[in-house]
Amino acid sequence: MWDNPTMQDETVTWNAVGDVVIAETNFLAAIDVFQELLDSAPHQMAYQRQLAASQRLLGDLKSAEQDTEKTIVYYEVAKSALEELRIRNPDVMEFSSDLAGVYMNLG
Repeated sequence: MWDNPTMQDETVTWNAVGDVVIAETNFLAAIDVFQELLDSAPHQMAYQRQLAASQRLLGDLKSAEQDTEKTIVYYEVAKSALEELRIRNPDVMEFSSDLAGVYMNLG
């Protein structure tokens, strides 16, 4: 699904743990922390990418729970963030790859 090993590791960890309530709590906590980091350093691309990854992973979780409405919301938020990163940084191929992954999930 994702060429980025970090993204793969996070998905594998969630699958291994298997507790969706804990996973959702942790994804929401990660979103809050990355948003706080971005508020203090708005041009930090790594924080923006990790925020989008957290939102995408929460979308994956909601998809596994068959919560279509929330799945689409989280994927769309991740998509918007990655589109912005890609536009501002067209030479960073990872942003395009991450965005393509979200498009596939929305597919």
